Amino acid sequence: MAAFNKISVLTKSLCCGAAIISSFFCNFSYAQPQQSSRYTETTTTVIVTAKDGYGKESKDNIVVTIFKPTSGEGPFPAIVVNHGRPDDALRATMVRTRFSNISPYLIDKGFVVIVPTRLGYGNQTASGDPEQFGFCNNPVFQAAFEADESQVLGVVDVVKTLPYVIPDQIFLIGGSVGG
Repeated sequence: MAAFNKISVLTKSLCCGAAIISSFFCNFSYAQPQQSSRYTETTTTVIVTAKDGYGKESKDNIVVTIFKPTSGEGPFPAIVVNHGRPDDALRATMVRTRFSNISPYLIDKGFVVIVPTRLGYGNQTASGDPEQFGFCNNPVFQAAFEADESQVLGVVDVVKTLPYVIPDQIFLIGGSVGG
């Protein structure tokens, strides 16, 4: 029981600091799609569904940025790069996530890079915030993680249908709440 209490306290401490760390280390950029000799960048929308910690269901389109290598015909393996949870002020202003530092690196390694911007972030706030985990003194992490998971798996289902992606070579990475 003592070990559980220590973990609980550590988790609550991490909860309060995660938004600060996430907004400091994560490179959120919101520019229009960029083109390069190494990749093409496009955006699309995917309909996802998620439930919050109180059982309220949100269903809406999320913005997904796709980076496709220009080298080779494909199909290519894909990596879904899942963002974390920045503080409320940054979360509300997000338009779409691109991860412009790591995406070119992954593209150079031969991957299609998929970057969803989940419900509750930027333009997707009208549908509510299914990842809201409550307060640091009584967090509901499981529901937040399940809301994140259901959205990312919805994106993966769509990625599997892309003709330039190898459907059984889709990998997931992310940071903070998205990891």
